[in-house]
Amino acid sequence: MNKLLTTFLALFLFCINIQAQITQPKRVEVETNKEFYNFSVTPINNKKVFVSYTDYNDDGTFTKYFQLKDENLDVIKKNYIKFDSEFKPNKTYTISSYDKDKDLFYYLFQNRKKGNYTLLSINMSDLSFKKLSGILPKKTYPSALYVIGQKAYYSFINKKGSTLYSIDLKSGEYNVYTPKDIMGKRSGISGMQLIGHDDKKELWVAYYSYISNHHQNKTVIRFDVNNKELPPFKLNDTDDKKHLDLTTSPAKDGGYFVYGSYNSKNRKGASEGVYLAKVSESGKLKFVDYTNFLDLNN
Repeated sequence: MNKLLTTFLALFLFCINIQAQITQPKRVEVETNKEFYNFSVTPINNKKVFVSYTDYNDDGTFTKYFQLKDENLDVIKKNYIKFDSEFKPNKTYTISSYDKDKDLFYYLFQNRKKGNYTLLSINMSDLSFKKLSGILPKKTYPSALYVIGQKAYYSFINKKGSTLYSIDLKSGEYNVYTPKDIMGKRSGISGMQLIGHDDKKELWVAYYSYISNHHQNKTVIRFDVNNKELPPFKLNDTDDKKHLDLTTSPAKDGGYFVYGSYNSKNRKGASEGVYLAKVSESGKLKFVDYTNFLDLNN
């Protein structure tokens, strides 16, 4: 395991090395008298690094440790949280995300059988954290976590498919989001993405729905920093083209660019080109251009 961690850290520090122009790589080390697990390294603001790892305790519980390191990878701050028997290692799902604008790191720990959860909001300036606990539906498995405004949004997977939940960061109460105007035999969430910054930030949640075996519609639901739902937009398959994925970014002149890969309906699996679309702030699709890979210049 140590060899695996050393390889991972070497690759990570190589990227740091290029950006920060460090001539010699440095090794991240943590003090522990046990084997540790779930070791993760996240670059954050101001050339700092956030390190987290897990120690399994003799009583069957676990402790999550945090370290904040400077650009020389020297430890600035340390902190930890020990979980009780409600969150045993083999019965807990963990997902996380980093808010660069607020410089907060979020961790969600959920008992996958009972549904109870703990959400940590960790301040990256000093590793102090706020703890929020509550109950979510049983046997739902978190697959993505995004925080915007006063709510945390989670997509969960269960036997019926994928569902979007929002949790109020003050009360801890959750709501299930049921999208409107999504027609089809089967539907679910294909992806989530935060775009923009500060008061212009939005959360986009892409839903897919099958009209037939060869025709899929995509509807993107949008939320602003006040957790208000904005007008959605649709990107539907055409008679001869299937959109395989979707990514977006703000356009300098307003609105958004949406792009991804596509293939023909008579082909399965592999993409054969890329598409670029422009969407207005009101959610209106202005244009979609398709470029086959064979038409791209070397």
